Amino acid sequence: MAYRNYNEKIKTNKIIMTILIIIIIILMITSCTSLFWGKIGNPFNNSTELEIDDDKHLKESRNNELQFIAPIGETYIGSIYRIEFTLDKIDAKEFTCTTSDADIAVCIVKGNYVEVYAIKEGNVTISIITETNNKKYIGTHELTIKDESKPVSEGVVFTRTKNTIYLNENNTLKIPYKLINIAGDLSVISSDSSIATVELINNEVIVKAFKEGNVKITLTVSKDGKEYQTSCIITVKKERPSGTENNDSNNYYYNITTNKYELAYTSKDNRKNLILETNLFNEGKINVQNILGGIRLSNNLGYIDITSSNPNILEIGYNPKDNEKIKNYISYLVTTKNSGNASITISGSANNNPFPTRTINVNITAKYYVTLNAQDGVFANSLKEYSFLLSNTEELELSKYIAYKEADKQNCLYYTLDSFNTMPNGLGTKYSKDSKFIATSDTTLYAVYSSTSTKEEITKTGTAYLTDVDIFHNEEYFNKYGKDKVIYPGAYGSYIITIENTLDSEVKINKINLEEKTICQDNLGCLNMGYIIKYSHPQDNNYTYYYGSSNKYQTFNEDANIININESRRERNIDFGISLKPKEKIEVSLLWKWLDNDELDTAIGSLGNNNQYDLLVSLDYEVTESVCK
Repeated sequence: MAYRNYNEKIKTNKIIMTILIIIIIILMITSCTSLFWGKIGNPFNNSTELEIDDDKHLKESRNNELQFIAPIGETYIGSIYRIEFTLDKIDAKEFTCTTSDADIAVCIVKGNYVEVYAIKEGNVTISIITETNNKKYIGTHELTIKDESKPVSEGVVFTRTKNTIYLNENNTLKIPYKLINIAGDLSVISSDSSIATVELINNEVIVKAFKEGNVKITLTVSKDGKEYQTSCIITVKKERPSGTENNDSNNYYYNITTNKYELAYTSKDNRKNLILETNLFNEGKINVQNILGGIRLSNNLGYIDITSSNPNILEIGYNPKDNEKIKNYISYLVTTKNSGNASITISGSANNNPFPTRTINVNITAKYYVTLNAQDGVFANSLKEYSFLLSNTEELELSKYIAYKEADKQNCLYYTLDSFNTMPNGLGTKYSKDSKFIATSDTTLYAVYSSTSTKEEITKTGTAYLTDVDIFHNEEYFNKYGKDKVIYPGAYGSYIITIENTLDSEVKINKINLEEKTICQDNLGCLNMGYIIKYSHPQDNNYTYYYGSSNKYQTFNEDANIININESRRERNIDFGISLKPKEKIEVSLLWKWLDNDELDTAIGSLGNNNQYDLLVSLDYEVTESVCK
C-alpha cells in the first residue's frame, strides 16, 4: 500500500481536571475524536455537553440500560417520526427528550416511545434521558431529515431510500442511484461495516450484508471542492417472512421497526406501545375491530391485522389517543400477562394488493421491583432510597449500598449499617449487608442499624472525564494544510493530563479508563491505535508505565484484558492507585500512535472518508471523609 509517513512533532497539551467539594464536578462530558486519514476539514463536532448539578453528582450511562431499538433513522420534513426505547434493570419513572438542534426537530416522550417532529433538513441527535438511583441514563438516536418535495437540480440521489436484504436469499444488493446535472468523484461508506459493507464496482453501489441489523449507506459526489450526498437505510434480515411479496404498483406499505422484542412482566402497568410504520392511515380515519388473537385496523383503502400467538401471555390492543396525529406511523398496545414466549403476526392488504406477512418474536421475562430503603438514615450519596427492576437471574450486590443514621450530629456520631430486612422493624427475613440479593417477588429491603454509635467515615466514589481536549491534535498536518484532528497510519502524538486535588481530604485515583470507538474489518481486526500511559513523581525522573512500556505502544487488538462493549466499542480499565493529598497536583502522560498494518489500513481506507475514531478518557476515584463534615 502507498501511504506517506510524516515526521510529526509531538505537541504537548495540558488540561487541569480539578477535584471540587466532595466529588469531581465535570461540566462537559465528551469523547476525544479524530477523523480518519483522508477526511479533512470537518470540525471537532461530535461533543456532547452535559451539565451536572452540583448537588447530584450524577454519573452517566449512555446507550446501555436505556437505549433506542435502532441507532439510526431517516424521515422527511413535516413528518411525525416515532422511535421506541427500552430499559434494562432500572426502574425509571420520568423521561425527558431533547434534540441536538431544535431548529431541525423537536421531540416529546409518549409512554415507551418518542415522537419527533421534523422541521427542516439536517442531521439531529435524539436523546432520551432519565435519572434514577443517583445516575443519569441516556439513549441516543441519529436521525436524518430530508425535504421530500424539494427538487434536486444538481447532485445525487438514491432512487430507493429503504432497502431490505434477506440473508437466506442473497446477501448482495445493488442500489440504483441518479446523478443529476453533475459528474465527479464518487465514494460510498457504510455506517456499520459489521452489518454490511459497501463498495463501488464499475460505478455501481454494491452492498454486501453479513448479519441482521440496520445500516446507513451514504454516497458522495465530489466536484470542484463541493460535496453532494445521498443516503439510504438498509435493513438486513435472516429470511423473508412467509406471505405474499409486496406489489411494487401498490403505493401503500407497512414495515416493522424490529423483529424481536424483550419485554417484562411485572406487578404494575404492563402495557407497552409498539410502532408500525405504515402510510395506510395517513388520511386519519381508522376503524378498529377485535378479531381472534388481536385487532384489525381498517379504512376504505384496506386493512392491517395485528394478532398474538398466545393472548394469555401477550395481548394486543389499540388506544385512539396514541394515534391522534398520524403520518407514516401508528402505535398499538401490547400487554404482558405472564412470562414466556409469543409472537406477533402482522398481515393485511391495500387496494386488494396483499402485504407480506411479518412476524415479531417476543420474549417476556418476569421482573420484580426491588427497593432499598434507608429508613431514618441515608445512603452514602444522601439518597433515601434506591429502586431496581430485576429478573430472578440478576444479583443485587448489597455491599455497594452503604447507609448510616445520625445519632449525635454535634459530636459526629452515627449508627452504622448492620443488615437489610424485609420488614422495617427487623423481624422479617434478614440479609447480610455484604450478601447478594436475588428477587423472586416485589421486595423492599429496609436498612437495619447497629445499636452503638461511632464516628463514622464514608468512602465516596465517582468517575471524572477528560473534557473538550485536543488529544489528537496533529501539529505538522495543521501547519501544512490548516486542518486539525486528522490521523492516518503512522501519525502519533502525546497529551499531558494534569490532576489537582482541591479538597481538604485525600483523594485516590484508582483507575484510568480508555474507551475506544473504532472501525473493524472482518478477518482483519480493528484499527491499530497504540497507547502508552506513564507517570513520574515530580521529584523523581523515573517513569512508571501503566499501559505500554518505554519502547512499545500497547494496542487494544493485542490486549487480553479488553472489555468488548459491542462490535466497534471497547474499553480498558487500567489500575492506577495514586493518592493525592490536599492541594497536590500530578501530571500523567498519554502517548498515542497509529501503528501500521498494511492490509488492515488498506481495508479501512476503502470505507471512505467519513469514518471517525473516538477515545473517551476517564478516571475512577474515591475520597474518604467524615459523614458530618
